[in-house]
Amino acid sequence: MKPLSVASAFSAALLASGTAYANEETRSLPTFDVIGRLQLDLSEEPPFGDDIPVDRRARLGLAAQFTEHWGGVIDLDFAGDQIAEQDLLIWYRPAASHRFVFGHNKVPSVMDEKTDDLFSTFLERATFAQFSPGYALGVSYEFAKNGWHAEAGVFGTGSDGDSFVLDHDGAQAGVRLGRVITRETGDQFHLGVSGHVADISSAAVYGGGLTPEINAGPRLLQFSLTAPDTASFLGFETGLALGAVSVQAEAGARRFASNSGPDVQAEGGYVEAAYMLTGEHRSLNPANSTFQRVTVLRPLSAGGSGAFQIGARYSLTQIEQGPAQSNELTSVSLALNWYPEDRVRVMVNWVRHDTSSLAFIPVEFADGASGDTLGLRVQLDW
Repeated sequence: MKPLSVASAFSAALLASGTAYANEETRSLPTFDVIGRLQLDLSEEPPFGDDIPVDRRARLGLAAQFTEHWGGVIDLDFAGDQIAEQDLLIWYRPAASHRFVFGHNKVPSVMDEKTDDLFSTFLERATFAQFSPGYALGVSYEFAKNGWHAEAGVFGTGSDGDSFVLDHDGAQAGVRLGRVITRETGDQFHLGVSGHVADISSAAVYGGGLTPEINAGPRLLQFSLTAPDTASFLGFETGLALGAVSVQAEAGARRFASNSGPDVQAEGGYVEAAYMLTGEHRSLNPANSTFQRVTVLRPLSAGGSGAFQIGARYSLTQIEQGPAQSNELTSVSLALNWYPEDRVRVMVNWVRHDTSSLAFIPVEFADGASGDTLGLRVQLDW
């Protein structure tokens, strides 16, 4: 059997499973679906050596709908020897446009964070998204109708993303509101806002560090805050889907208030654009105001060559703590993605990062405040 025929058979099986999942509305209740993904990442800063770091990640879960109005999700993340809970929730949908969520799930946050990384253009989200609150245990309400999308929730202690230390017992709340306008031509425009506030007063020390948008990059702009009080965030977002072209941008500010000493101010934003070289259209989902999966026009299983996408992103983040402590982290990312099938993707990213001063930079990274990183990801989901 030729290699292409093996790939085609494998792709056809994936396609069939995806079709069954998409048509779950026609199945009798209750329904249960095994969901998951596999990701293999290789990344390195030049000059490249023989021992290139390999990061293997997997997510496995179960999505269930028990009745017309009730359902739930269990989703676990496996990375190295660590197991982290993602969605552990029960949902209740009294009507098509309303849903209540109970349990451990993602706090309403910025557009880049809410977009599933299976559908994103780049290996990692923009530095700006590291301001998002991550997962936590709580209750939230979601509304989606006529292009409008809103979600709001109240939560307890959470992970606060991957970049910040959150060791406190305080409550937090988040909200996100957006509108997607879809024209008769299929072109789409999105505008939205998000906000978040957390009580961090029970923590002895609160701190974090921002990375330059790729796993192999150093954790730069580390800071700490003594006698913390509250953490608050306000952000604005927009998105465009114009045929084969998609554009996404966000800007916002996060403030870490202290009961003694100067507060920490973090401001930033990014703009990114992507183009499908093979003519596919990347669309926005009006139900949650995020970009969705690319549907391949000529997959390998149909004798085609798959879909190809290029992308570019520029991001800037500034952290200030009093008049004498300030630094900026800028990142430029370029992406080339190949989609042999709807649920298979190969990604190549190049990231250039730079900082403006030595403030907040750990001593061991002082000489590496500027640099380049090349990353590769092979990804499969079902």
